[in-house]
Amino acid sequence: MITPCGSRLLSWKDLRFLKRVSNKGSVPAWFNYLFNLIVIPNSPSFFILQQFRIPSSHTIASISLIDISRNYWFNPQWAISFNRNTNSFLVGHVITTYPAPRNEALISHWIASSIDDLLSDFIACQGCASALPQFSTSKTLLKRCPSEKCFSYVPLSSLIRYPTKPRTYIHADTRSVSLSVSLGYAKSLSLFHLFAPDQSPSMNEQMSKISDIQLPSSVSTLYIDGSFLPPSSHPVFSMAYAWTAIDPDGFILESHYNHISSIFPSALRSEIFALLYGLDSLSQNSKITVATDCAQLLSLWSLYVDASFIPRLLKESNHLLWSSIRTIMSQKNLNVTLVKVKDGAVIGQLRINCGFAILRICRFQKSKYPQIRKPQLSANP
Repeated sequence: MITPCGSRLLSWKDLRFLKRVSNKGSVPAWFNYLFNLIVIPNSPSFFILQQFRIPSSHTIASISLIDISRNYWFNPQWAISFNRNTNSFLVGHVITTYPAPRNEALISHWIASSIDDLLSDFIACQGCASALPQFSTSKTLLKRCPSEKCFSYVPLSSLIRYPTKPRTYIHADTRSVSLSVSLGYAKSLSLFHLFAPDQSPSMNEQMSKISDIQLPSSVSTLYIDGSFLPPSSHPVFSMAYAWTAIDPDGFILESHYNHISSIFPSALRSEIFALLYGLDSLSQNSKITVATDCAQLLSLWSLYVDASFIPRLLKESNHLLWSSIRTIMSQKNLNVTLVKVKDGAVIGQLRINCGFAILRICRFQKSKYPQIRKPQLSANP
């Protein structure tokens, strides 16, 4: 909901284009409520109050760089650039690109039709101080863009793609164009690309761990399981997880179980917790097989971990857990294969351990519960 620079609320139009909300219907009441709650009053660009701003080191963004696969050839694409010397942005239509040693793009200059950053309408610049003389550019290329009159060379390092539909129509009569997202969002992407801190940790950086256990590199298989007891057997929800690490010879290296805070309780959430804590206990560069009897966990793993980031992940109720798993996988350089196993001795023992964890928290809370039945695993959230 917040731009990558962490200082603006995304407009409803931007959210629709990014597919974070439905593309149908009018702006809902909850968005208007959020707007009135966090946006600075009378802010023309949706700048949010200081207490709601997010450091750019805690945000994510999907940034597309300029396509340079067709150097010297006509390769139109919309782009935005930030000039560090003049502290200004330039929105333009890339005509062609040039490889090293030039590493620059020929771009036509387009001007926003309004000072309002929430809009996305532009008109072709008819000439300004930074324009190149017409004779210094290829006449063949210029003939391909009759609506554009002002051109300049821009370093590739400062350019990113302006998010818009693949085919954006330029109105020849008015020399205008309407792009898909607001100028404010495009500016935020550009600043994030140029100035956001490096979010990939160095090898010497100490990673924050959620587990106190450090498994040896000899682990070959990690069995995981989670349990969820609905209020039908207790006055409150109860969740627990357990995992067992096994070496290539089949010997148990470590076994661990614990209860889980009953926030958004579900059987699937307990399974994800088991996976999260198990992976966090592994050594750097481990190559292991994770065994589970939860088919839904495997399905979501292939969708949210084994693939590149997709905005749909943010709609998943357990997206924070999945994001943590992705981070652990990346920081520890783990090579993990998930497999589905049937009930067996190891899975059976893990269920018993989950039951012990639930019993322990029940006693700690000094609550009088009915007799707790053996935890039953369910893949349904």
